[in-house]
Amino acid sequence: MITEEQIRQISEDVDPMAAALLGMNVTLRREVYQERARVSEVLVGQHSEEIESLKKQVDEKNKEIVDLRKALETLEEQNQELTVALTLERRDKSPKDQNRST
Repeated sequence: MITEEQIRQISEDVDPMAAALLGMNVTLRREVYQERARVSEVLVGQHSEEIESLKKQVDEKNKEIVDLRKALETLEEQNQELTVALTLERRDKSPKDQNRST
């Protein structure tokens, strides 16, 4: 980047209009650079907030998944118990039905 001292030196050697245009160009470039830096900072801040929000949502969904898995395990255990009970009940009824038919 051209310093102001370099601009002054150029203005002594070059047409004053050209030096003024060069100074405006340097100023404009500096402003554009500063604006880009500001926009980048804003975007990084927004993205950081969005990332944190998404992390919280993922954590909540993971907790829901864990709860659903526990509920599924409980249902599977209950199903197994009912299957065993039904099997035992059928087995108990089966000999009685055989005795009635004889």
